[in-house]
Amino acid sequence: MSVENQVAHVDYCPFEGISVEGKAELVFLGGRLAAENGEVLLEKTGSYVARNKPMVIS
Repeated sequence: MSVENQVAHVDYCPFEGISVEGKAELVFLGGRLAAENGEVLLEKTGSYVARNKPMVIS
């Protein structure tokens, strides 16, 4: 997996460099079919979820 092959406009992939087998056949967003067999069916339906800075425990 890599940032370069993501459908979303992201600059980070937590799985960067990991090889995977298979793919999601169906993706649901809010109960609606959003993607099927690699084809995006719903676009611009998500929303940004803000998150706090992670705590550093030392």
